[in-house]
Amino acid sequence: MEKTTTNELLYGSPEEFITKIVVDHFRLQLNPLFLQQIILFLNQQKIDLYDEMAIIEFIQGIFDSGSFIEEERSYLSYSPVIGYDNLYTA
Repeated sequence: MEKTTTNELLYGSPEEFITKIVVDHFRLQLNPLFLQQIILFLNQQKIDLYDEMAIIEFIQGIFDSGSFIEEERSYLSYSPVIGYDNLYTA
């Protein structure tokens, strides 16, 4: 049996918490595969999955890096957000 943390009781799963942050702060909906990659990276970097500011800074860094490019793949697609330079959704 898995233990439920206080953060999970207060904020839901890490996926739910991060999705809410991205929707509220960036007005974007993340592809579930991309969300899993974010969580994997945050875990690897030992960043608390409930640290709202760290998550916002991390995602803003992705947008600011210009690393998103428009491309289509069978599992993930990127497209530009109209009205924003270097901002793409996956």
